[in-house]
Amino acid sequence: MLLNRRIFLLGGAATLAVRANAAFAIEPLTVVAIVSAAAKVASDTLNFAKRSGDFELELNAIHAKLDQVLRNQLAILEAVSDLAVDVKRILEKINRLPSEVLAAQYLSDSASLCSTVADALDHGTKAEVATRVSGPNGAYELSTKIAHGASYSPPSPNIALAAQNVLNAVEAIVKHSDRKTLKDTRAKLVDTTTYVRNALERMTTASGIRANMPNPGEFRRAITGLRDKNRIQMLLADAFDATELSNEEAVRSVCTLSPAGEQVRSGPSTKCKTVGRLEYASESCSSFMRVDVLTAVTRSKFFVRRKKIYGGKSLYEVGPIGSEQWERATWVKRVTRFRVENDPWTEDPVSSDDPKKIAGCRPTTIDETGLAPGEFSDFLNQVALYDSYVAEEGRLLAIQDVALADLDRCKRLSSKLRV
Repeated sequence: MLLNRRIFLLGGAATLAVRANAAFAIEPLTVVAIVSAAAKVASDTLNFAKRSGDFELELNAIHAKLDQVLRNQLAILEAVSDLAVDVKRILEKINRLPSEVLAAQYLSDSASLCSTVADALDHGTKAEVATRVSGPNGAYELSTKIAHGASYSPPSPNIALAAQNVLNAVEAIVKHSDRKTLKDTRAKLVDTTTYVRNALERMTTASGIRANMPNPGEFRRAITGLRDKNRIQMLLADAFDATELSNEEAVRSVCTLSPAGEQVRSGPSTKCKTVGRLEYASESCSSFMRVDVLTAVTRSKFFVRRKKIYGGKSLYEVGPIGSEQWERATWVKRVTRFRVENDPWTEDPVSSDDPKKIAGCRPTTIDETGLAPGEFSDFLNQVALYDSYVAEEGRLLAIQDVALADLDRCKRLSSKLRV
């Protein structure tokens, strides 16, 4: 191509030179020199154009690589951003780890206190009962630790449970001790109830147990994620914020469609006719066939259990039912296909089974669970995330209400001891 362009330019330059020679009587050597110079300029111009084109291609390639690099960097930044959120959560958990460890220890010690108080009251001595009040790891000492643990920000919910155990121990001593034992331990019991009351008052404020509630934004994203996954199969009722639902066990089905082949009912038949006249005559052929297009309809089944927990929201358990219990059918659509010569086939519907039989079904391949490959595991992961938030919220609401009741009980017991 480049050589042809050079020959063309060289021929054009020579033609111009001949015409110039005829008009102005230029020396032949001068004409040759002019022609050679013109050819060199043309060649250099074409080489430059070629190099420019190659350079443009290289630039385009570089731009494509840069675009890919930028896309990769954006993907990396997005992943780093997600990782930063996860790291932040981990750090928050780590920062709360010391207070959680202490609270767990207080809860264990207070549960042990209840057991030893019961033993002392049942078959122990008066001195043993008094020791359970003012001795090492007794009610008084534990109440001071619990009151201190309630000052953390945010405090562990186990502090409220530990306070309940100490309060139960004190109440048992007050109810079942004789007058002398009660008189000897009254001062420490009053101080104990004061510390327990202080702890419960802190725990029932907005900065107490409720400060441990799941992050509303994260909880909302978990609900949105579950809605998005559930919108595909509709295995669960879209009532994830509802608090008035009851327990339920049910079987849900998911309908999917897949190609099941074709059956030729008639044809193909071909008809030909002559078009045109005389030497322009030609034969035109058209083909017809009637076909049943088969679609496999599968209704896979899943069990769904909904359990209402404290606070009104529900936990979900979902699992596949064996394929031997699935419902299977074939849906038929009859069509006529037509084409002229070797053109592509065109298709016109003739009849079909009841369309209601495949209403709500979606075309997809399925795995052993009855859903698209990997779809059920993704759905279960989203359900588990949602359940974790609901369970934590329900647990904290229950602890909050128990702590409020314990606070009233503590006030009454403290008043009784001060009389």
